[in-house]
Formats: sequence, C-alpha cells, structure tokens
Amino acid sequence: MTDNSGRAPAGWYADTNQPGTERWWDGQAWTEHTRPAGAPPPPLAPSERQAAIGRYGAPQPAPAPAKQRAGCFGIATGVMVGIIAAVVILVGGCVALVAGGLDTANDELVSVATSTLASETTTAGDDAAARDDSVAPDNGGGQEIDDVVSCQRTDPQTIVLEVVNNTPKTSSYILTVGYFDDSGARLADETTFLNYLRPGERAIEEHFTFEEQGTTCEVLDAERFAAESIEGELAEVSACEVGGAPDVLGSIQASVSATNGTPETSDYAIDVAFVDADGVRRGSGAAFVESVRPGETAPSDIFTTLDHAEGYSCDVVAVTRNAS
Repeated sequence: MTDNSGRAPAGWYADTNQPGTERWWDGQAWTEHTRPAGAPPPPLAPSERQAAIGRYGAPQPAPAPAKQRAGCFGIATGVMVGIIAAVVILVGGCVALVAGGLDTANDELVSVATSTLASETTTAGDDAAARDDSVAPDNGGGQEIDDVVSCQRTDPQTIVLEVVNNTPKTSSYILTVGYFDDSGARLADETTFLNYLRPGERAIEEHFTFEEQGTTCEVLDAERFAAESIEGELAEVSACEVGGAPDVLGSIQASVSATNGTPETSDYAIDVAFVDADGVRRGSGAAFVESVRPGETAPSDIFTTLDHAEGYSCDVVAVTRNAS
C-alpha cells in the first residue's frame, strides 16, 4: 500500500542486502534497526499509523555500507575462528602424542622433542652446579658449614677459628659467629672473614672481635666464594720474605715487591698467608704497592696483626692489579 506520492508507510520491510532480515522504514529513510524476517512488528498507536500512511512514500533500497560492515566483520570472525580451530587441533595433537597411542609415523617426532628437552634440562643442571662450585654461597646449609672445624673464645676480644677449604679452588669465607654464656644463652652475633684459603689448606687464625660478650663461640653460618687471582698478576709479585724483629706495633716484619709487566702505571693489592712449619695457616697479611711504572719493580712492607714469626713462612695468595 502506498500514499498519493507513491511512498510506502513506515514499517518493517525485507532488507535486500541482508537476506532473511527485515529493516525498519520510518516513512522517509531506512533506519539502523533490523530484525529477523517474520518477527511480529511492534504495535503502533492508531494516530501514528494513520499519519504515516498519509505522509510517506515507497521505500528505497537499504544502504550498502551496512552490508559492507557486516561482511568485514564476518571475514574477521571467520579468520579468528580458523586460527582458534588450528590451535585447538595442534594442541590436541600434541596432547595425543604425549598421552600415548603413538603410531609408528609419530615415534621419530616424539623422540626428537624428548631429546631436545632432556638436553636443555641437563645444561641447566650443569650451570647450577658450576655456579655452586664457583661463586654461589649455600648460606651454611651445605658443604660450607662442613669446612668450619671449630671456634674458641680465648679472651674478651679474641676468637680462634679453624677452617679447612675442602674445594679445589682458592676460596674466601664469610662467617657468622654467635657468642654464648656458660648456660648456653645466645648473647650476640658478629660477622668475620677468612680470605684466600687455598685448596685443601687448613687455617687456625686469631680474629679480633668487637663483641666482648659470652665465654664461648660458635660459627652459625658460612658462605664460601671462589676467589682466585689472575695468573699474570700473581706472576708479577715476588715471594714474600719474613725477617727482623717485631715492629713498634708488635707485628712481625715481612716484605714483598711487585714488578709491573703492563704498559700502564699500576697499583697492586697483595694478600699473603703466614704458614707454620706444619703447613697450617696461622695468619694473614696485606701489602699495597702504588704507582708502579711500566717495567718498574717496587717494594712494600706487609701489614699483619701477628705478633710473632718464629718458624713461619710467608706465601702470596692473591694479587689485584688496577691502573693508577
């Protein structure tokens, strides 16, 4: 039905651009409202319908952009569905391979995948072992604490630590020492260090303590770190020598020299160990040689807290060289 102008009244009409869909014609233009074909129309008030019949004419074809938008959306949806389906198929296939029911054609593929995973796992394990052997501390939970033999309080400001380096590398130790009274009550903690203990070497060293509490001591925690020097730097330092009467501070006399084999002026930090006739390390010392020019040899005295040197020898255990 049309009015005198030939235009259809407002209502739902078949959308030729979307088969199976009806679009709302308001009497002048198509709107965005659609519905499935054959759905019951919403009721119009009698006055609205009568006015529409007298005013509006035939509907024009629905605008093409609506179909284009729907078509793009349909393409994108199809692509996404295809991707999801492919992933589901792939995951399902992998699960099927791992779960069992393998046929002969798939055996080789699974074998290769398993071998690769095993190789990666082994490498990671080897790296962890290497770290533990070189620089990673074990916080006293493993072999580090086994290197500690004993701790004794000899006076209010001195303890004697006995440690054995059970590794094949020169190592330094960070030790947490606890102090206790005669009843076993823990009174205080303190951190001390033992540096550059060589492989298999035993050290029985006195250490100054700031904590004067308690009558006994115990090493509560040990952390061990590999601390080896560069061979070239060790070769530039002469063997240290012990000799002479104790100095004014009561320390033994010892000396060492460094020969700079580099093309730049360098500073040297040198660590030494004092060893008794039985090969037990009894103390440590340090020397510093500064501004040594290329090719030059420069001497230095060694500082140590030892108060005697009878029967002791002196070994260079670590050298650090830096440009001046």
